[in-house]
Amino acid sequence: MRRLVNVKYDSFDSALRNAPFMVEAQALSVETVDSKVLNLAREDIVWHSVRELITDVPDKEMLGLNIVEFAGDDAELIDSQVTTLCQRLDELIAHGEGGVIGWQLCNDLAGIERIYAMRKKAVGLLGNAKGAAKPIPFAEDTCVPPEHLADYIVEFRALLDSHGLSYGMFGHVDAGVLHVRPALDMCDPQQEILMKQISDEVVALTGEIWWPAVGGTRKRIPRRVQPGVLR
Repeated sequence: MRRLVNVKYDSFDSALRNAPFMVEAQALSVETVDSKVLNLAREDIVWHSVRELITDVPDKEMLGLNIVEFAGDDAELIDSQVTTLCQRLDELIAHGEGGVIGWQLCNDLAGIERIYAMRKKAVGLLGNAKGAAKPIPFAEDTCVPPEHLADYIVEFRALLDSHGLSYGMFGHVDAGVLHVRPALDMCDPQQEILMKQISDEVVALTGEIWWPAVGGTRKRIPRRVQPGVLR
């Protein structure tokens, strides 16, 4: 049995900070996407397949989304967990807390698969950016303890913004893992230097580089944070 709760937020930061609560609700997985990824999906034909499953909230702008999945063989337990979560979300909405602006439940397998397909397609669209700068996987997967992910992302985004880079973010917030591909023009030697600089600065934020995903563009990362300094 599978259930998916799509939780809508007024900001990506709100989605990240609300994620530990989803994990405490015994969710199997919690995936998050930012407004850039969402907007790419909206502009693509793939959105037509999910627009009834992730509807807009009147007078609100959805800038973050948590895709929360519950699954298991005990249908009664799953329904209880989902009900408890949705009741808590209603309380947050009623009190204007947590940045939650709405939620929708998807309880059929076909709908669940369409939502995940949308997320996958939107992430792929990041690579179709116009211009010479293209998303580069050199800090593709970074990991910190889930309870520190939101603060880490604030610092990560500030770092990328300070260099004026375009990027989209999504990830597995239940595991504290973030996917991001900053757009760089690799035909520009200065941009290649910037890639090394940024990857060093990301490591300096503390955490771990998830090594299976970084083997492509940057062959060697000279510094790796020691396990003892994880936040």
